[in-house]
Amino acid sequence: MARTGRPNTSLAGRWRPIFIAALRETGCVSSAIKTCGVSRKTAYASRNRSESFAKEWDDACEEAADTLEGVAFKRAREGWVEPVDPKKPAAHRRAYPPSDKLLEFLLRHLKPEKYGWKQQIQLTGADGGPVQMSEADHDNLKLLSADPEAMAAMRILAERKQALQQQEAEPDSKPVQH
Repeated sequence: MARTGRPNTSLAGRWRPIFIAALRETGCVSSAIKTCGVSRKTAYASRNRSESFAKEWDDACEEAADTLEGVAFKRAREGWVEPVDPKKPAAHRRAYPPSDKLLEFLLRHLKPEKYGWKQQIQLTGADGGPVQMSEADHDNLKLLSADPEAMAAMRILAERKQALQQQEAEPDSKPVQH
């Protein structure tokens, strides 16, 4: 029988529940397709054709993320202990203290309005007027502003530009360091 590139729908009822359970457990499509024995192409084709399967997929990913979030909260507050060698008694364990870095990460992402990066860049056009931008430029700026590293780089560039302008205005000042 020739292969058409479309998944065999008679198998869908058998692999989909296994795939969803694995996805819910791991949050990883690659692991889920290995568990149920279908190709990535088959899984995504089924997702694209079935709204109910796509919803189950999204729900499984959301549940996996919620599980990880719970683990992260616990590790941020309490730390964790893990055995160095599972065959040895409990005294042979490695303890990790609560994680301030993980706590900071969780706060920054769960309450960005309060704990997020606070950066503001003001751009002006000719003669201090508004910047003229195309719709594509506007969309690119939105994407860029969502990236903290890009925003930090833009801030540095703005500071350097301001320092250079100040140096030009005051020729006797020290040169700007790069």
